Amino acid sequence: VFQVRKVQGTNLGKIYAMKVLRKAKIVRNAKDTAHTRAERNILESVKHPFIVELAYAFQTGGKLYLILECLSGGELFTHLEREGIFLEDTAWPHQTDRLWTLQGVYP
Repeated sequence: VFQVRKVQGTNLGKIYAMKVLRKAKIVRNAKDTAHTRAERNILESVKHPFIVELAYAFQTGGKLYLILECLSGGELFTHLEREGIFLEDTAWPHQTDRLWTLQGVYP
């Protein structure tokens, strides 16, 4: 994920997070393909304060690009991968956020 700045059009100068995915890597595995499609569809359709907003999505011959609202902190899975395991005092706030999000998405 890269931090990028919009240089033309509306929202000039706004900072976004750009997630770049290689098509060749995604299409090797049907599960990865389905996961990537689902991620894009969910981000496109769900508007919720606890879910990052998808601003734009486009592709080139070899890559997919998701341009997302830029928030500090990063993705939960990145933190989990780095830590290996969350202790209860670390996991509890994340679980609470997930429950609030699900409550808003599925009232």
